[in-house]
Amino acid sequence: MALNSLHLNWSTGEVTTTVPTIPPSGPRQVQFVNGNSGSTNLVWSSSAWVANNNPTTPQPGDNVFLTNPLAIASQSPATVIYDAANIGGSQGALNSLTIDSNAGGSLLQLSQAANALASGSETIGTTGTAEHLQTGGSNTVTGTLTINGFGSYDLQGNGTLTAGTISVNNGGSFFFDGGTASFGTFNLNGGGTVASGTATSLASANAINFGTGTETVAAAGPGATFNQSGGVNAAGTLYIGNGFGNIGAYTQSGGTLTATSETIGYNGSFGGFTQTGGSNTVSGALTIAGGTLSGLGISIPTK
Repeated sequence: MALNSLHLNWSTGEVTTTVPTIPPSGPRQVQFVNGNSGSTNLVWSSSAWVANNNPTTPQPGDNVFLTNPLAIASQSPATVIYDAANIGGSQGALNSLTIDSNAGGSLLQLSQAANALASGSETIGTTGTAEHLQTGGSNTVTGTLTINGFGSYDLQGNGTLTAGTISVNNGGSFFFDGGTASFGTFNLNGGGTVASGTATSLASANAINFGTGTETVAAAGPGATFNQSGGVNAAGTLYIGNGFGNIGAYTQSGGTLTATSETIGYNGSFGGFTQTGGSNTVSGALTIAGGTLSGLGISIPTK
């Protein structure tokens, strides 16, 4: 704590001081202020941000709110193009990132085609429609990436996503259109949707090739785990374990899993599928190459 100034009254000998300056505690709160603009050409580095009512740009260590701060709902979508060069890698990570819009408002989207983004946690779509569209670059979330009921994460192109935990909650969606997603734990909860395919096919759940892409649950060391307690996971090819020495585990206690093919323990890995609820429908081949399969509700068509 630092004293602003010191005053001596020579007639009385009394010493007084102004109110001490107390440094703020905790991460800085940085708010986006263009969320109601309805523009599709906003740029992260040149957009309007404020912290403590002062203009700024997000810095490592900040809590960043890419949201619509106004009381009225936005009537037009707003897209913010990510171009930051001061976040990620040796530059450091945001403490947290929140992408959201007002209830009843239009989409607020973060579009990332390049550059590195890093945060301790990322939360999408808690009160209004919001999306993180990643077609390139890297996004590292050391804690949990949470996709809530109005949120979606769309991974395309050559984007790389790394997260400790990915949680898709009721109403939320995670789309594998391309790129690579690495995680320790993936939680698909009731009412959530996970699907793989192409950007075109995933635009509509009724598309003929919805769920035609590849999903892989595998990692070195302790491995990767996919927990499905509800919702829908529509995969084309599903690998539970892939790569020599890697480990993958899929635990299903509810919801619906569909796949064209499922392979457990592929290419020298160990995989385990445990089902205690829900349904798992494989339209093609189910292969157990190096691992275990246990549970009820698994449906494989007979030829």
